[in-house]
Amino acid sequence: MLFDVLKMAVGPLTSWLTHKKEIKKIKTETQLAVLRAESQSKIRRAENQEAADINLDLVALKTRGWKDEYLLVIGTVPIILSFIPDMQIYVKQGFEALKETPEWYWYLMAGLFIDTLGFRSLLRGIIDSTLQKRFK
Repeated sequence: MLFDVLKMAVGPLTSWLTHKKEIKKIKTETQLAVLRAESQSKIRRAENQEAADINLDLVALKTRGWKDEYLLVIGTVPIILSFIPDMQIYVKQGFEALKETPEWYWYLMAGLFIDTLGFRSLLRGIIDSTLQKRFK
């Protein structure tokens, strides 16, 4: 008889605790589902952006013209002239003069090279990692 009384008293408490445990389990599962969905969304977005960047790079590579050769010449001439003794002084003076170039010009040049040579996906990776480091 005492056992029946205890059973009646503890029954609602056990039921309430079970109910609370179920609610907590459902909340946890919901939070995990939301996190999975957010992660998958980020992955899909990154894959789509990478695919778009690759397509733009391929178009840039297919439509290469004289500007690519021009940039290649501009980039390699100082290196080649560095091996010619009479030209070394001019290369050195040129780089000294470039130290006075405004920062915005370097960003403009970097953008030109990236666009012309098709390095968008590489640049996106660099920007993403830089932003992640700054905002952590």
